[in-house]
Amino acid sequence: MAKQLIEELQRKNGNGSQIKGQIILLEEQLSGFTAIETSTGDALVKNKLEDIKNIELKVIKKRMRNKELELEKREIFVKLNAAHAKLSALSDMTLNKTIGKISELRQANGDLANKVNILQKSRFDMVEEPVYPRWLNVCLRAEIKEYQTSSRKTSEKGSSEGFRPEN
Repeated sequence: MAKQLIEELQRKNGNGSQIKGQIILLEEQLSGFTAIETSTGDALVKNKLEDIKNIELKVIKKRMRNKELELEKREIFVKLNAAHAKLSALSDMTLNKTIGKISELRQANGDLANKVNILQKSRFDMVEEPVYPRWLNVCLRAEIKEYQTSSRKTSEKGSSEGFRPEN
């Protein structure tokens, strides 16, 4: 939008420059006509005066158009400044919304992370409950086996000592 406004201003400014050039050219023609007027006859003078008046009218019209273009240029600059202000305000608003959304998402992420931790802990507790008795059972079986093995060895020792003839 801003580019379009700038291009339009440049185009109108170029038109204004052309008009100024035409005005200068017409003024030169006007001064040329004035010089010719003194050297020619009355008929030519009257025709030239009429042409000069027409040219003067054209010059006046061109100057009026130039003023109109200058006013349009000012209006476009005002619109451009307003557009820049709106763009800046929208940019700030968008930035603030984005920052707010980031804060919300961080908060939600923290909440979800806490929920995940709670669920993992709960799941660990659920798994830990049946594992501990199994582990305890395995340990007790190992101790019973060890006890049985050691008691057999002891009983074998005792029985082998009992059958030995004493000298």
